[in-house]
Amino acid sequence: MSLSSGGKPLARKTTELRKGLNRVSFDARMPQPGAVTLTALVRADGDTVEYNNSLEISAWVGDKARVLYVEGMQGTSGYLAEALRKEGLEVDVGGAQRAGSLENLLRYDAVILSDVPASEFPAQSMQAIQSYVRDHGGGLVFAGGENTFGEQGYSGSSMEAVLPVEFKAQEKRKDIALVIAIDRSYSMKGRKMEYAKEAARAALDLLEEQHHFAVVAFDSQPYVAVPMHQVRSKRKAEAQISRIQASGQTNIYPALGIVYRLLREVDARTKHVILLSDGDTHPADFQRLLERMRERDIVVSTVTIGDGGNPGLMQDIATWGEGRNYVAANAESIPQIFTEETKKVVGTNLVEEAILPVVKQRSHALAGINFADAPALGGHISVKARETAEVLLATQQGAPLLTRWQYGLGKTVLFSSDVKNRWSAQWVEWKDYGKLWAQLVRGVMRQEGSEEVAFSLEHDGDDAVIELTLLTEEGLFRDGMSPVARVQRGAQEEQTLPLRQVGPGVYRASTGFGGAEMIKANLQTGGGIDTRTVERAGTRMIFPGFPAEYRSLPPNIDLLQTIAAETGGKLGPSAEEIFDPGDDIGQRATPLWPWLALAALLFYLADILLRRLPYAWRRLGS
Repeated sequence: MSLSSGGKPLARKTTELRKGLNRVSFDARMPQPGAVTLTALVRADGDTVEYNNSLEISAWVGDKARVLYVEGMQGTSGYLAEALRKEGLEVDVGGAQRAGSLENLLRYDAVILSDVPASEFPAQSMQAIQSYVRDHGGGLVFAGGENTFGEQGYSGSSMEAVLPVEFKAQEKRKDIALVIAIDRSYSMKGRKMEYAKEAARAALDLLEEQHHFAVVAFDSQPYVAVPMHQVRSKRKAEAQISRIQASGQTNIYPALGIVYRLLREVDARTKHVILLSDGDTHPADFQRLLERMRERDIVVSTVTIGDGGNPGLMQDIATWGEGRNYVAANAESIPQIFTEETKKVVGTNLVEEAILPVVKQRSHALAGINFADAPALGGHISVKARETAEVLLATQQGAPLLTRWQYGLGKTVLFSSDVKNRWSAQWVEWKDYGKLWAQLVRGVMRQEGSEEVAFSLEHDGDDAVIELTLLTEEGLFRDGMSPVARVQRGAQEEQTLPLRQVGPGVYRASTGFGGAEMIKANLQTGGGIDTRTVERAGTRMIFPGFPAEYRSLPPNIDLLQTIAAETGGKLGPSAEEIFDPGDDIGQRATPLWPWLALAALLFYLADILLRRLPYAWRRLGS
């Protein structure tokens, strides 16, 4: 299958057609704006009928979309800007002041803000961006980074109100007691044990000196691998963690009892437990123990590892402990989970770890992107998606990564990672990097303002129907116009055709093909139609369809066999079989009401007669 315009090839692909409707899409870029004729051609082995192998349609190509790109870190804007230019977008790169006024913003179809500190946007600039999206239908793409989180970020600002997430800025908690409970049974032997110890060390590394920390390792019996102390000498604690070895069977209940006693004696406002196990343990009254721990403000989160074990119990422990439950699909993900959970306990929004995006919701913005081949991201900002927002991509732990929503007349997208060579250092080399961001930008772009114009040319039997719909920017119908279309049939001379109003804001006219191979139509100025409306309507062309006899379709044997079987017949019978009555039984309906009415009349007369007989006998006897 090939696609061309004016004899110049645009795209080509090979595909296998199946029964029914086949939709084939092409990615093609037009060299210039204006009206173009697109020709699709199909070639197949064994096809002897060439008349129905091509189709021509017209399309109107608008000007390149203009995008304003504001990058917060100097020298890093080239990655995304060049990628978008290669995808056919016109990109202007500038500082935050370029996005500071509504007048300047309205020159662009979309705005990209990448890792721009909130301090560079005064309140009036944020309000200008808010109005650009909400009141004028502008598109906003907001990418994260180190400059966009924390107390000095956008939390609580008018910029946050535009975005589909809440930043939830947090201060680091000063009095924290964290206990890591690690399953060291035989099922953890080898790589699982090593990654578990690495996860404990990673959690320790995120704590401050004033925080309390301990590690409890358990098999059938628990022991305190790292005693409860303030985090002062991390090297000593790391050495104690390294000495943990796998052995024995799993018994979680006594380990939680040890954890409870450790935290009960600590004077800390935040007391948190991270329990790592597969949940395969002896039965016990876990709910009662967890309720006692909650009475002492101890929160328990769980990390379930492996496919076996008892993941339901691990989920219940997290529920009773009012914590979070994670599922580690493999040993390599354990440190990432511990890091994210510890950061939530400590209270920071910045998560720096390897992230493989997970598609949560399919969208046109993600069409044709294979995220299975996407490299890992190096970090992201922890955000909370709003209830009405669409989460398109998430982290392995379910945190929002790419979120979108409608805000007023416009649309906004937030990417909680960055778009440059830090967290996205591998992404900028990814083959789908430019395509993804171009599709995201096009998905939120501001639609042209002013009056709305819809101009079409469609088939209606042997006629071509021209239809024009006009609306004001407030969405009101533009009535009382007298539009005129210029129509050309093939190489014949042009003619003008007035359009008659047939509904609110709708004008229509029709004309026959008259044997022409093509009809082209566009608007003329006058009758209330100005030059801008003519330009936006563009040129439309239409081509006659192929006659039905060009359809060389095989008989539908399956359907015919089904009809014959359901009606007691036979597919392809002989002449003798057609006229053989066989067991066929005919039925004919005969109406009974005339006979029943006659019988009723006779009975009625007979009744009268019998009633008169005694009187007659008495007369005769006298």
